[in-house]
Amino acid sequence: MNPWPRVPLIILSGYSLLKSMIDLDRLAGELADRGFRQAVLADDHSWAGAEKFDDRLRRQGVSPWLGITRRIWVADGQREVRLVAKTREAWHWLIQADDVMQALPEGVWVIVAASQDNWWLTGAEELGRWAGERVVVELWPGQPFPAVLSRRGWHWIPGQAIRFHDPADREAYHVLCQLGGETPHPLAVAVPASPETWAAAYRESDWPDLWQPDPPSSVLARDGWKLPHSGEPDEFQALTRRARQGLQSRLGHTQAPVPWQRLEYELSVIRQLGFAGYFLMVADVVEFARQAKIRVGPGRGSVAGSLVAYALGITDINPLRYHLYFERFLNPARRTLPDIDLDFDFEKRPHVIQYLRERWGSQRVAQIGTFGSLGARAVLRDVARVTGVPSEAVDRLLDRVHLTPQSVLAEHRQELAEAARDLGLATDWLLIADRLEGLPRHRSTHAAGVVITPGPVRDWVPCLKDAEGQWITEWEGDSVERLGLVKLDVLGLRTLTVVDRIHQAHPEVPDWTTVPGDDGPTYTLLGRGDTDGVFQLDGRGVKELLRQMKPVSLEEIMMVVALYRPGPMEAISEFLRRRANPELTREGDPVSELCRDTYGIMIYQEQLMAVVQALAGYSLAEADLFRRAISKKDHALLALERTGFLARLGEQGFERSQAENIWRRIEAFKDYGFNKSHAASYGLLSYYVAYLKAHYPLAFWAAELSTVSGERLDRELRQVISQGIRVRPPHVNASEVGFKVVGEELQAGLGMLRGVGTEVSRRIVEERNARGPFQSPTDWTKRMGRLLSPKTLEELTRQGALRGLTAREESPSVTQLSWFDAPSPAAAKKPDTAVRWLEASGPLYVKCEEGVDWTSIAEEIYRVAREFPGAVPVVVAGDRRGQRLPVTLNAHFRAIQAIKSVAGVLSAGRQVEWMTYE
Repeated sequence: MNPWPRVPLIILSGYSLLKSMIDLDRLAGELADRGFRQAVLADDHSWAGAEKFDDRLRRQGVSPWLGITRRIWVADGQREVRLVAKTREAWHWLIQADDVMQALPEGVWVIVAASQDNWWLTGAEELGRWAGERVVVELWPGQPFPAVLSRRGWHWIPGQAIRFHDPADREAYHVLCQLGGETPHPLAVAVPASPETWAAAYRESDWPDLWQPDPPSSVLARDGWKLPHSGEPDEFQALTRRARQGLQSRLGHTQAPVPWQRLEYELSVIRQLGFAGYFLMVADVVEFARQAKIRVGPGRGSVAGSLVAYALGITDINPLRYHLYFERFLNPARRTLPDIDLDFDFEKRPHVIQYLRERWGSQRVAQIGTFGSLGARAVLRDVARVTGVPSEAVDRLLDRVHLTPQSVLAEHRQELAEAARDLGLATDWLLIADRLEGLPRHRSTHAAGVVITPGPVRDWVPCLKDAEGQWITEWEGDSVERLGLVKLDVLGLRTLTVVDRIHQAHPEVPDWTTVPGDDGPTYTLLGRGDTDGVFQLDGRGVKELLRQMKPVSLEEIMMVVALYRPGPMEAISEFLRRRANPELTREGDPVSELCRDTYGIMIYQEQLMAVVQALAGYSLAEADLFRRAISKKDHALLALERTGFLARLGEQGFERSQAENIWRRIEAFKDYGFNKSHAASYGLLSYYVAYLKAHYPLAFWAAELSTVSGERLDRELRQVISQGIRVRPPHVNASEVGFKVVGEELQAGLGMLRGVGTEVSRRIVEERNARGPFQSPTDWTKRMGRLLSPKTLEELTRQGALRGLTAREESPSVTQLSWFDAPSPAAAKKPDTAVRWLEASGPLYVKCEEGVDWTSIAEEIYRVAREFPGAVPVVVAGDRRGQRLPVTLNAHFRAIQAIKSVAGVLSAGRQVEWMTYE
């Protein structure tokens, strides 16, 4: 009997960072197709791929062994071994063992890495005392297996340096190792074509001692959910009590039966699935945040479809108002953990994670690990560097071929090759980059994910400690979830930081639960696309959609959020046409009838669920499973769903041609359907931020500018100044860390200065507040010289933040905010105490909608000019023509706001230029 199919392959995957090209998804299929029955994952000092390896191989019918490559001191040297777990107890020991040279548990096997010097012979006694008979020695072809080792009960296995998938990957593998500063393995090979070809290099006489272990059962605890207990004696009873009390508080004196029926139904499903403790846990962290004055978002994702979540205060979205389905969030027919994502004030998010550690214990909480990968642009630059392609040439190439963070090189192969040839570059390095793209490059921490376990987190998941001594999982989020562990996404949302800053400045501002939903100034602002800085609505394309649509309700803002994405772009023009002409929505079309609120066009996934429920007789639980199935790229699954759906339509009396037409519309919809629950949550937040901008423009912009940087700060600062809001440059005696409102102007913050940053700015402000303004260069140096580095002091001086303090002979010739280009030679001749800053200049340009009568607009501008007299000319433009009006005014931001509110005006503003001041 041929033993080779049972001999495990030893694999180092891409998670052995920059040492292997092996992709676990691809590997699983290759092993199954080529007849291998077992494989060991033994990544170098990493467990990161263990769960994924176990999952993918088991799906393919291949038995996975989980191990790790470590270096131990034996036989007078550092030696490489693979430590492999056969039992769950062995697995737990391995993922927690800091010192593996302790006595090994029974279930741990030691695989000695292949070596030409046969050190395992001289170290046999030490290895035997450490691992007993559970030792397997890797042998290169031609190395015999000594009888002395056989008498010890040891076995052998072929030496394996499997580092890539295809022999053609060899050159790319060598480049990868150079990227990581590693020496390529001299005997690195591709995944063997079959067990038989693998066996050909070894003597048959040694086969009896081959390691042919019985396949292990899974060492991972995949049996059920691992939910931490809230501490309530009866979690469901506690959840029911809080949910009923919360809904009563939300509804007030309303006694309508529907909400209470919906609540009891949701509670019954939660009880059936055993998730009461999960809801209590999420409600607890939200309650903490609110008590700690940490702003929490109104909702995110499908949880907005839950009335229980609304009653508990987890969300502020009433699902009954927006016709949201609980089954989209939690389905009794889909046994998966709930997925509740929480948005918090970005600046205060660390306090939430710290609370979780304190509430559940730091040993039971870990942030989710992740990996930065070799993305399209990065891998091109890395490979170019290693292969000797000049960086300037790569810059020119990337100027010609636009690659986004989402780009995949395979989709741009021809374009890249043509651009390289045009620039006189070879193209072989592009092929290498293509092969390496997507491989893990470095460890990182997920921006939001946190896992909370019933006991110590290292009992369940391999972890590392970060720089602050806190646990980070080695596994990525999908692996944590597949093991049935609770993962919370604790996201920091910058918009909530903006909202919080505005509330601090204006405590009287209503929150999003009480803000009027029919506010005229807000809809006027939205309708003219004046949404710079407004959450989800500040892109150029979505502003144009807002101008065309001119939304009049929260529901229509939800539609904008759902529509303006790559998928449904083609549906936008038809949507606008039907919205303008409701009679175009076809009578008698069953799909259109069910989508009347979106003018007969399916936009939301919940509409798909309603269609299959109403037309094919699906329950909502079945409809949710149908929705999930058609959203996958699995053609076999899609064909199966199609057959069942058409049959059920036939049972409901639809003719075959009608049924086929409905299916075609569903199939077209599957690529762009949007989660209505998410649209409701983010639509409300978008409306609320637009309301704040419309009613508190100065506070809005002070908050917004304080939370952005780089190109966005440049763009938004210019936008603010063009709108007539004067912004004073940063100064150590006037500025806070961020922007602030001073009268009807803004004072720029110190934190915007390059080379200064938040922490330095905070020290300056604290010193000024404690001991008063800085009086002179001597006073400044005496008070701050010991707190700041010489380079920081130089940056503050160079960028004009010390103007008025520094003597003329100490000043640079011209100071300027350094995120922009250096001043021109002409500017350098200005007086040596000058500071360059952005100011509005020239006429006020008023852009009108096409086809409107300028006469009435001009009359309104004359009225504004009488209220705000000044010397700035006014030019009206539109229909590809312009006209200067015989009037001047003060281009104060309130005057510009008044003009923008005139019917037919799209926008108004002035040019922004650099000015130099004494």
